[in-house]
Amino acid sequence: MLSLFRPAPESVHFIDMREGKISFLLSRAKPIGTVLKVRFPLIPAAQTTRLDVAVTVTACRTARGAVGFVCVGEPRLSPPETAKLAETLALYCISGARDMGEVRQSDRSPIGLRVLGRQVPYYRAVASDLSPGGVRLHCQGELEIGTVVELKIELDVPGSKDFLSMARVVWSTCDELKTQCTAGLQFLELDRRRQFQLKRYLEEVKDRSSGQVTHRLTQY
Repeated sequence: MLSLFRPAPESVHFIDMREGKISFLLSRAKPIGTVLKVRFPLIPAAQTTRLDVAVTVTACRTARGAVGFVCVGEPRLSPPETAKLAETLALYCISGARDMGEVRQSDRSPIGLRVLGRQVPYYRAVASDLSPGGVRLHCQGELEIGTVVELKIELDVPGSKDFLSMARVVWSTCDELKTQCTAGLQFLELDRRRQFQLKRYLEEVKDRSSGQVTHRLTQY
């Protein structure tokens, strides 16, 4: 009888799935840590017209250029089930969010830069992509969601100075031993000089291939 009063899944627009977490567009903001069931529409070629997934919200922000909120959720599934989910979403999910304007903060450019920071595990990391709004880091230890860190990113364009900024961890994922971790960080309170520095650097590297890496953790 109690099952009759369970909340129905919330219909969402799929954005993408990376690092084992799903990004989706939701009509209302959800606090970090919220557990909810979301529903993705699927194309007719799938065995069903919808896919329901229970997730734990790890990040949520206002969408730019679209009505709603961009949320990141960690599926409450085993690793094999998560891999199967990623395959299903890639093949069959209707990704209407991509037609609703800029749901991401900004496009990211693939790079491979050395990053230093006192609050970063072993004081160093590698940045694998960069945008005017944030950076993705590969670390040799966990960065806790919500932590504010000070970063020095060593830009690899001749004549460029190191980029310095405070940033907040908005999502993080690790292997079982927490020795290889990836985290997404949002830059905080960039002044016009640093905004211009980032923009100029990203223009310089926009034609690089997605696989190029100039620094690796094993080089330290």
